[in-house]
Amino acid sequence: MANNERATCLVVGGGPAGMVLGLLMARAGVEVTVLEKHADFLRDFRGDTVHASTLTLLDELGLGERFAAMPHRILDRVQVQLDSGSVQVGDMSRLPGAHQHIALVAPFDLNIIVYQGRLQHQHALAVPPGAVIHEDEDAFVMVAGADNKAHRRKVTLGLTTPKLAEITSGVKAGENVIVQGQQGLPDGADIAPAK
Repeated sequence: MANNERATCLVVGGGPAGMVLGLLMARAGVEVTVLEKHADFLRDFRGDTVHASTLTLLDELGLGERFAAMPHRILDRVQVQLDSGSVQVGDMSRLPGAHQHIALVAPFDLNIIVYQGRLQHQHALAVPPGAVIHEDEDAFVMVAGADNKAHRRKVTLGLTTPKLAEITSGVKAGENVIVQGQQGLPDGADIAPAK
């Protein structure tokens, strides 16, 4: 099957480095495509240790707060157990800057944060994957209308991960996608906003 997509910049590999490069290029206004052979991030990429300098970079990219909120472990010193006892071989408290540690994180979570950073700056919509209704090869979402009715919309999906699904077309900015209770909800059904 041929794909005739054009881009100014092509990044091969959607690991942490490729995703950050794609994010930086997109923010600079460059039309960029990141190619990744896998359909999701559920595999071990390199990048499960996030060093202090990388944590500083995430802060500079505006992604530091998102990273801090996700599950991770902090490594601020390294010890080795010997027969004679434990010996400290590394102490991150001497590092300059705000981050005096290494973070241990599931690398696919890091990729998702970087991808969400791309979404935030390109005005794309990301929803939980469960909000998407799949029928054969088509995808739909239910949108809460100003008339307090649910409206079924056919959408085009971009990248889908276990935590988010990108909607590239079919929903307009400012529309509210129903993310819970939409399965089996008929088009035009009366709805009431959750309190």
